[in-house]
Amino acid sequence: MKNLTNRKLGAALLVGVALLPACTTGSKTKATTPMNTVEKEHPDARPREEWIDKITVSDILAGKVNVTSVYTDKSSGLQRIQLNVQNDSGRSIHVRYRVEWFDEAGFKLYTPAESWNNVTLSKGQHLSLQANASSPDAVDWRFSVQESAL
Repeated sequence: MKNLTNRKLGAALLVGVALLPACTTGSKTKATTPMNTVEKEHPDARPREEWIDKITVSDILAGKVNVTSVYTDKSSGLQRIQLNVQNDSGRSIHVRYRVEWFDEAGFKLYTPAESWNNVTLSKGQHLSLQANASSPDAVDWRFSVQESAL
């Protein structure tokens, strides 16, 4: 019984010595990571090469609108995509975008979701452009962005 008590005491001392550096006062230690920060789950999420061919930005907008990332998802049963863009021009610009959907064989699906959508991007603004397929047959897409007169 005495041997068991000595073991418990020894284990407690070992744990106490291991925790000792963590028990210092805040004035003597410097935090290495900031508290209460929020980071993107995928901070380096850039468009994959396969997506570059699916995104058509008009020549006029090519130097003004930068596609910073692309996300796709089919967890709901319908394909959906999101293009994150940034206005790199020195002024506000009006753009319009649309998504064309294609079936597994590569045939274009004509849907109401194919109509053009108008948005205004302020100087330096980041914006998410989203589209949802209206048919479960949609497995591929092409995203088009053009400057608009609005």
